[in-house]
Amino acid sequence: MTRDGPTDEHPLPDATAIAHAVRTGTRSAEQLCRQSLTAAQKADGVFWTVDPAALQAARDIDRRAAHGHPLGPLAGVPIAVKDSFDIAGLDTTLGLRTPVHRAEKDAEVVARLRAADAVIIGKTSMDQLGWSMTGQTPGRPPCPNPTAPNTLPGGSSAGSAAAVAAGIVPLAIGGDTAGSVRVPAAWCRVVGLKLSHASVRLDGCAPLAPSMDCVGVFAASVRDCRTTAEVLGVTGPDRAVALPRIGVPSRLLEHGPMDPRVAATFEAALNRLADLGHPIVEIDFELRPRGTGRILTREAAVQWAGRIAPDEPDLLTAFDLGTRMAPATYAQARQDVAHAAHRASAVFTHVDVIALPTAPLLPPAVSEPAAVLDASRFTRAASAYGWPAISLPLGTGPHDSALQLIAPQGKDHQLMNHAEHLWEALTC
Repeated sequence: MTRDGPTDEHPLPDATAIAHAVRTGTRSAEQLCRQSLTAAQKADGVFWTVDPAALQAARDIDRRAAHGHPLGPLAGVPIAVKDSFDIAGLDTTLGLRTPVHRAEKDAEVVARLRAADAVIIGKTSMDQLGWSMTGQTPGRPPCPNPTAPNTLPGGSSAGSAAAVAAGIVPLAIGGDTAGSVRVPAAWCRVVGLKLSHASVRLDGCAPLAPSMDCVGVFAASVRDCRTTAEVLGVTGPDRAVALPRIGVPSRLLEHGPMDPRVAATFEAALNRLADLGHPIVEIDFELRPRGTGRILTREAAVQWAGRIAPDEPDLLTAFDLGTRMAPATYAQARQDVAHAAHRASAVFTHVDVIALPTAPLLPPAVSEPAAVLDASRFTRAASAYGWPAISLPLGTGPHDSALQLIAPQGKDHQLMNHAEHLWEALTC
C-alpha cells in the first residue's frame, strides 16, 4: 500500500466537503462507507478490525438525508479510530496478543463522532500500549508508511496516520502522550492535531500516562481538524492576529543532532514567513522538561504493571522502573514539570505561537527501528505542559519534513487559526 501524498491531481479526501455532499444528497454515505471498508480490509497492518455496524449506520444517514432530516457536521464521513479507544462490540487490544477487553459501549470520543453522524469504519494499528514510536507491533502485520515506502510510519498512532495518508478515510482519531499523533502525522505527511490536555473526556480510552494523555486528530486540512475538535466538544477563544509573532526555541540542538534536511526545510519556512512580515522571535524554551520521563514511567506502571504481559522489552523495563519508583520521586517530577510549564508560559507575552520541527529526523528505514528513540525530542514539551500542538506537512517530497506549532493551554482554536494562516502562506 503506497501513496505519494496529496497532489493537485489526487488530493486527499476533504471531510468538510464530503459531509456537505451527503447532507445535500449529492453523495451517498453508504457508497463512501463501502469504499472505505473495501480499502481498509486490504490495508494489512493499518486496520486491525472493521466495525460491522458501519454499513447500517451509513444507510441510516442516507435515509435521513433523503427525508430532509437535519444531519450532523460529519454526516457520512468515514472515520478510523486508534485501538486504544473502545468501540461497542469490538475488542480493545492496545496491540497486545490478548485483548484487554471487549467494549460494551463506545468511548466518549466515538460516541460524539457518531452523534455528529460520522461513520466509524474500524480500529487502527498502534504500538503496544502506545509506548513506542516505530508504528510496528509484535505478532501483527507491519504498518506501512503510504507516502514513503520501506520507512516507518511513526507511532504510536501509526494506523490512523497511515489510513488518512493512504486516502482510506478523510479523518482518523489517535492518542498523543508524548508525540504519538504529531510524529506519525509528520512522517506520513498529513495534518496531526494534539488537543489541550483534559479538553476532551477520555472515558473509554485506555490510559498510558493520564496526566499527559490527549486526544488527537489526523486529517488532510486544518479545517477538518477544527470541525472534528468542535464535535469533540473543544471550545475556547479563537482570536487570531494578521501577522502572528512566531517564537523559535534557541536551543534546538541542545539534546542531539538534527537531520540537515529537516533543518533546511525548517529554516526555509521561517525565512518565507519572515519575508511575509511575520515577526520571528528567538525564545528560551525547555524542550525536554526535567521529570517528564519519570512521570511517563510511573504512570504507565501504575496503570498496567501486573495486569498485562507485553512483548516489548522497553515496556517491561519501564514497568519495573515505575513500580520501584519512590512516591516522593514521582511527586518531585510532577512539581518539576509544573514549574517548567509556568516558566515556559511566559513566552506567550512576547509571541503568539511557538514553531519548531515536528521531529528531528525524517522517517527512518524499516530496518532501523532504533532511530525512533529520539523522535519525540521536539514533541514532549507540549505534552508535558498539556498545551495544544499541530504538525503541518511542508511539501510532499521524500526529503520534506513538517512544521510543529504550539499554543498555550486551552487556546486550541487560536492555534488552528494561526496554523491555517501560516500553512497557507507556506504552501501557496
